[in-house]
Amino acid sequence: SILLLLISISYIYNAETTGKNLLLKDADSTLDGTKLPTGGVSFSNQVLSITEGGTYVLSGTLNGQVSVSVSDKVVLVLKGVTITSNSHGIIFLKAPEIDQNNSINPSSFSVNLENVGAQLVIADGTENTVKGANGGQYDGAIHTCVSLLIKGETKGDGVLNVIGSGEGIETDVHLFIDGGVIKVIGNDDAINCNSKDKSIFYLKSGKVLANAGLGQEGDGIDSNGYIIIDGGEIVSSAKAGMDSGLDSDHTAINGGIIFAVGSALDYASDNCKQPTMNLVFKSNIETSSTLSIKDTNGNEIMSYCADKADFVSGSARKTYFAAIVSHPSFKSGSTYHLFLDGVQLGFTGNKAGFDWGNGGGFPWGGGNPGGNPGGNPWGGNPGGNPWGGQPGGGQQGGDDNAEIKTDFTLGNAATAFSGIQKAL
Repeated sequence: SILLLLISISYIYNAETTGKNLLLKDADSTLDGTKLPTGGVSFSNQVLSITEGGTYVLSGTLNGQVSVSVSDKVVLVLKGVTITSNSHGIIFLKAPEIDQNNSINPSSFSVNLENVGAQLVIADGTENTVKGANGGQYDGAIHTCVSLLIKGETKGDGVLNVIGSGEGIETDVHLFIDGGVIKVIGNDDAINCNSKDKSIFYLKSGKVLANAGLGQEGDGIDSNGYIIIDGGEIVSSAKAGMDSGLDSDHTAINGGIIFAVGSALDYASDNCKQPTMNLVFKSNIETSSTLSIKDTNGNEIMSYCADKADFVSGSARKTYFAAIVSHPSFKSGSTYHLFLDGVQLGFTGNKAGFDWGNGGGFPWGGGNPGGNPGGNPWGGNPGGNPWGGQPGGGQQGGDDNAEIKTDFTLGNAATAFSGIQKAL
């Protein structure tokens, strides 16, 4: 009886990995041991096509693309797979869409993620890699034309590395994440949800490490609609000198551990249910420096050093002078202290709260808010210091003549601190 119980429990936990076994070996790929084409899967011109819904357990190596176009729900379980493509490594062209007629309300977000029609599952204890490039009308090493759920299994320790020579992961609708360890790098954005005023990037659980802007530009996580974070962990880095760790006019942090850095700041908003810091520094923070946040008793809550961050191995580390920081232990009305390489920091300007919809422009001096159409949206001269003035001149937020305060006291949503510098 005990043995039968254990078998039953094991089956429940691994139900999603009991689909059709798809072993990738280029033209010699097989489905449940039978060489393709068979059972709604075929291989031609370096493209492995899945045309029937169901669960497919992918392992092995493919020098080509996995293309999915189905009418029924499809689940791809990544169980030790490497996909390398000169176009998209994985593309979902068609699958059942959970968001019919833009029906998801971001201000009262509630979605049964199991109903998402296109899913990637990262099998426990495995490492998986998808390398790809922009191609044709679509972008991203992983691209999806429909909403996509990426999730882990029971332990959530499976790793998915996504390496894009353009975008890393791009969706035309929504991207939901619930478990697993997802490491994404892109020459452009690491993650991009590109439907204006509609797309939602949603993190329920899991760990996302996004390193963007290895080329000319790039945000860590960019949503042209909404960013909603209920849990999990995000470490996100953007192109130095121009872009954001989290880029959205509508960013709500309700839980989780967030350290998103860049050289522009799309503020976390008054819709945050977890107290959050919007930080702007007087000068660049170097990649070798450690920024740490401590409570008033000197206990470290969190820290970030670009050179030590667990991004995709070998990817470039970048300086920053803006950050969005949040932690489940942050409490409204509580005071925290910031340190850079052990030296205490202070600030000269702050403001509590930013509403969804406040974009462009920096409220603490320097530059023209919003800039001219087609110009630098952060004010100042294109190519110059995005917080106003020329490099090395002008004011980077805050008041140079103001008192430097060392008590970073949080409001009940998002609180902004500017002119952050050494206190001594």
